[in-house]
Amino acid sequence: NYKPNEQFAVIAGGRADYHNEFGMFYTGRMNAKYNFTENFIVRVAGGNSFRTANIIADNIGLMADGKRLLPLEDLLPERAWNYGINTTYKFLIAHREGSLNIDAYRTEFVNQVIIDPYTDRDFIQLYNLKGESYAQSFSVAINYNLIPQLDMRLAYKLDDVHITYFETEIEKPLIGRHKGLFNLGYESI
Repeated sequence: NYKPNEQFAVIAGGRADYHNEFGMFYTGRMNAKYNFTENFIVRVAGGNSFRTANIIADNIGLMADGKRLLPLEDLLPERAWNYGINTTYKFLIAHREGSLNIDAYRTEFVNQVIIDPYTDRDFIQLYNLKGESYAQSFSVAINYNLIPQLDMRLAYKLDDVHITYFETEIEKPLIGRHKGLFNLGYESI
């Protein structure tokens, strides 16, 4: 931890993990926060990650069509770099509290286990990433207290997810690009 004053703080960390099949993995992460004012805060984060894919649990919906799994090679752990920024602005309108949150994040895969149900009609092919795969998202949300005990949330999210199937990069199928949310929440006494 590093906190030279009340406005700025940095937290950095690392970890080492040993996997019985793949050996030692080292990952690191850094988070920083700066309070421009009491009501305006910017946060940044970045780091790397790894995980071993759980093919069946991660893709249970694909198992319903009766296709058999066909690993084309030894599957390596997934590795990625991720980073992003968040801003939060708190405000008062008509003596009622509200906030505006804006987020932008990106994950770039160094390796990803590709679950490919599209290339072969009889099999779900499994192989390691050969090319580029990334996910980036942008979201904005407004929260506001309309009247006592009634809160509103209005949000939008854009997901841009690309994956490479057999050296052809495409937008990942079945991932909604645009999402919206409108919510009213009432809290009783």
